[in-house]
Amino acid sequence: MSSTVILRTLRRRGSSRARESRLTVTDSEYDGYLYLRIYSPNATKQNMLKKLKEFTCIKNAITFGSVKGEYDVLIDDGGGNATVKKIKKIYRNGAWF
Repeated sequence: MSSTVILRTLRRRGSSRARESRLTVTDSEYDGYLYLRIYSPNATKQNMLKKLKEFTCIKNAITFGSVKGEYDVLIDDGGGNATVKKIKKIYRNGAWF
């Protein structure tokens, strides 16, 4: 299964044109799961983190990534076990709050 939806948002005050976003839903290799891809000029990591914090009512979040200076915690081995070990260490030390 694969489907694409194009959303046109209304013009904001002061904007001369409507913004267009595209959502694509595709099957995953895992039963019962789908991939959702969002193509929009507003779909940034910062905006998603802000929305997640609002949705979950949390004040602080720790980000993990492989680009130095872009995330709170640098994961330089491509993820996997190192990510799990770092999360465990942060949680045990109480650095998450």
